[in-house]
Amino acid sequence: MAQEIRELSCYISNYLREDLNPLSPSLKEDPLIYFSGDILQHSDSLLPEIEKVNDTYLSENRYKHINSVKRLTRRLNYACYRLEKCSSNGTEFLPLLKKSLKNFNTIQKVWLVTL
Repeated sequence: MAQEIRELSCYISNYLREDLNPLSPSLKEDPLIYFSGDILQHSDSLLPEIEKVNDTYLSENRYKHINSVKRLTRRLNYACYRLEKCSSNGTEFLPLLKKSLKNFNTIQKVWLVTL
């Protein structure tokens, strides 16, 4: 599931980057372009953190990585929320990512109980 989120984030980020890349008439860049990179960065960090949770045996360290996974998913949701407000055709794909994140959160809750 984390790999699916990463791939979806990559496609959305590339699509949005093309729409948000041009400078405005006042020669300023669109600040929302950074949120398109944030979804990519957070989704890249998600899978390694999950692997660290599975590889760590000490409960203190494990909970540190679990909290990191939770923080990354919150940040991904927040970046999606911010990107939905931009004027781009790529925002049509953000509900797919949000749905995947919602499914991931459901799976994550079950996964955390089994640890």
